[in-house]
Amino acid sequence: MKDKLLNILAWIAAVGFAIFFCYLMILEAKAEDLDITQHLYDQAILEIEEGNKDLGCRILQDALKSSKGIIDDFETYNQIWAIGNKLCNWVENPSTVRTSD
Repeated sequence: MKDKLLNILAWIAAVGFAIFFCYLMILEAKAEDLDITQHLYDQAILEIEEGNKDLGCRILQDALKSSKGIIDDFETYNQIWAIGNKLCNWVENPSTVRTSD
């Protein structure tokens, strides 16, 4: 009886550890999405500040696309969209970019 109880507890501990490990992997994947989006956004702003608006706006489009995977009620997506509208003249679609002002 004691061995059976220990086997059940060991099995529960193993399953719990597996679930916890999967949870950590999901959190890490979400952090990577945010890191990629942040890197693209930073690079886009740098390019625009240095006068390379065309490249900066294209990189900002990539940041917008990568932000769709971030689960934050589209807060990041909406912020990038607002910057793209202001700096890159996005109208209804970020693939529509006018760089001449």
